[in-house]
Amino acid sequence: MKKSMMLTAVAVAAMTATCMGQTSTKKLSLFADVGYGFGIGGEYFGSSIKSEDGSTMEVKDKFLNYGRGLKIGAGASYNLLDNFAARLSVAFSAGVPRATIQSESVDHPANGVVTTTTVDEKARYSQLGFRLMGIPRFTVADLFDLYFGAGLGLYFSFRGEEASSEIRSSVATTQFRFETKTEYKNLPSFAFLGAVGGEIPLNDMLNVYAEVGFDAMTVIMKERTVRRYNAAGSVTNTDHEVYERNDIHRGENTSLNPNKAPGTNWGLKLGVRIPIL
Repeated sequence: MKKSMMLTAVAVAAMTATCMGQTSTKKLSLFADVGYGFGIGGEYFGSSIKSEDGSTMEVKDKFLNYGRGLKIGAGASYNLLDNFAARLSVAFSAGVPRATIQSESVDHPANGVVTTTTVDEKARYSQLGFRLMGIPRFTVADLFDLYFGAGLGLYFSFRGEEASSEIRSSVATTQFRFETKTEYKNLPSFAFLGAVGGEIPLNDMLNVYAEVGFDAMTVIMKERTVRRYNAAGSVTNTDHEVYERNDIHRGENTSLNPNKAPGTNWGLKLGVRIPIL
């Protein structure tokens, strides 16, 4: 009996060791992460201004960077060597919180009728990126893996703006409200990518990691369309501009100097990696 129990224990230990060995040699992994990006530099978006009777009381400048905001990513990595992996991923980012401008002007004329004019403008922007990186890994004191990464990315950037102005009088119940909507089309942007992070295995099937990433890119505007609406909600005017570099057949609505907006940022991410094959 004791001999059979001993043989059983040895068999179970051997099977466990074999399974663990297979898990540790898995080359293909899936991963997902979430984080936040902090923009480096920014395009001037506008100023929030408070004024009274023509005198400026407060001014706050606002700037926009396509890489700032919430970041979500997912993809797969494959171990080409024992300590080197190729990582392919899809990344989505959104400007959260949105870039906003809120201005207010109050006038007290001699007739005693107070007029208040408010202007609100908000920009929504996001990016969809496809990323390829090489990831060398180093085990530190048999406790966790430290890794570095570098690579390239292709990003598609989206942007729209909504502005409204409202005029209110202290003696009139009618409010005059006007709206403007602006849509942008941008060229795809190539990005240089960098990352450094640390990874800790929770068990054979789940690793968690923290990462500091860096994305360097510039977003070039291709088209800009502005539509203005009156108080009844009807379109009163539409401006459409097309930007082409070195366009020798420049038309009336074509500029030789496309606008460039920054997208360079560094971000913090937390994620999980699951070895599957």
